[in-house]
Order: sequence, then structure tokens, then C-alpha cells
Amino acid sequence: MTRPATFSGSPPGPPTPPALASLGIVRTVWKPGHSGLRWAVPEERRLTNTAGHLHGGYLCVMADALLGSALSTVLGPEQRAVNPDFHCHFLERAELGALLEGEGRLVHRGRSVSFLEATLRDARSGATVLAAHSIGLVLDAATRSSGTAGSDAADAGEDPPEATATQPPVLAQAVLREAAPASDTPSWNLPPWLEDFGARFTIRENGRCGLTWPIAPGRFENRAGSIQGGYLCLVADAAMGFALIHGVPGAWAMATTTLSMHLLRPASAGTTLDVEAWVERRGRRFGFMACEVRAGERLLALGRASGLLRFRDAP
Repeated sequence: MTRPATFSGSPPGPPTPPALASLGIVRTVWKPGHSGLRWAVPEERRLTNTAGHLHGGYLCVMADALLGSALSTVLGPEQRAVNPDFHCHFLERAELGALLEGEGRLVHRGRSVSFLEATLRDARSGATVLAAHSIGLVLDAATRSSGTAGSDAADAGEDPPEATATQPPVLAQAVLREAAPASDTPSWNLPPWLEDFGARFTIRENGRCGLTWPIAPGRFENRAGSIQGGYLCLVADAAMGFALIHGVPGAWAMATTTLSMHLLRPASAGTTLDVEAWVERRGRRFGFMACEVRAGERLLALGRASGLLRFRDAP
């Protein structure tokens, strides 16, 4: 990956949105088809997962910003880039105190759909920690004000037919045959970011997890004023991870390996999000999960993930 250019004075490109500024992420590159970000990860426990590492959802926040920015660099002032489809692979874990550098690239710009990719790496070790890609759509001012799905006006219009999801499947005994009853599982080691967000768990069952998040203003918005999609990835990833480990004796954490999100509608500050996650398949060490993100009756996002179970007695 090309090392982002250094800069003096003000960072390049438009002002950094709250979703990035609240974390201390700064912009380093803004040129046609390319975007760059740098994050000196603070030594703050609130950013960690249950294993004490930087929560992977924060990597999604950075990656989502890189993807959208790569397309925004070639748009006019009345146009806005949206990424309704986000996919990433977690290649290495990141730690507090790391210096992360990211690059977003516009791979192909089509008349209707563009293709974007991003990578994050540890600037000190040189290791690539995450690779992501998405499609990009361009909305102009007229489209955004018309109330179509995916517009920047949160909760505008009706859900499109393709956004209707089936109810979470009933978890078959064959899928969870290796899991013990939920009552046999020790109390969860809750991640620090949960309290920082003001979120709480609402469902804690074998193979299922739910959480609710009343979104406070001023921290999580993108340039359009909607909640940055990376934060939806963060809460979805957490819910799916806890769904995987709950009910498995000795499981104390999980490592997400892949995460895919379909971001169907925007959310705004002041909205309360409800995330429900469930296990689709769980083996001895590995599992597959899915989730829905809603605001009331409105479906905002669908997610899928795969993850590796971690046990305290594992070598």
C-alpha cells in the first residue's frame, strides 16, 4: 500500500466529520480516486473488546470512511457518495497505541455503480490488519430530498421490497448440539465501549443476542449528518460475536474473521437502534452468524459474519 502523503497546516479535503474527529482520526490524502486516513489509537480502555484488543468495529469505522471518501473525491459539491454494501476481512488484530494508516481507492467508476476498496495497516509493523470493499452510489441533491431509500434524510420514504427480511430462523438442535444451556455460561465480560456508547444488552440466550443503543448526538455522524455506517458495523459485530459465544462452556471471547453489512437506510442521532443477532451454524471452533438492525419497525441494516471461538484453556 502506498504510504499516505504527509501534510502541513490543515488536513486535505473537507472538514473531518464527528464520526472520525471524536476518535482522533485525521485525513492525510484527498485526491481524485484516492483517500487516506491516519489514526494514532489512544491508550483508552473504552475502545477495547472483551479480549483487551482494539475492537474490530472501530476498524470498520475507518474503512467505511475511506471507501466513501474515495468516491467523494471525484464528485461535485451537490453530490453525495453512499456505500450500501460493506464487506471486510479482519487479517490481524490491532492494539491500543497502534499507528494505523488507511488508503481508500476508487477501483472503477460506472454510470450508476462504482467499486471501491480500502486497506488498513499498522504503520510500525507493516502488517495489513483489514481489507474491505464496497459498491458506491452517487446521490445528487434532488435524489436526497425525494425520500428515496438510501437518501441522507434519515427514515424518509418506505422500505423498498428488497429490504424486507425474513424472521431469524429457529436454531435447530443439530446446529447447537455442542452448546450447554445458557444458564451454565458464566457472566459475560462486557466490553468497555458498551457503557461508553450508552448501549445495553436486551437478549442473552444460547445462540441469540440483542442490544439497544440510544444514539447520542455529536459523536457518530458522517458529513451528511447521518450515523456513519462503520458504527452500525461495530454494534452488529458485537451482537453477532456474543450470540456465538453465549452458551458455549469455556468460551470467553471470539475473533471476527469476516463481516458483511447491507446498509439499507440511514440512521440519525437521537434514534434508538435495536440489534438482534443469531447463530446460523456453530461448530467446535468456528461459527456463522447473522443480524438485523432496526429503528422501531424500520429495518436499517442486515449483517452476516464468521468468527473463531476463543477458550481460556486453549494454547
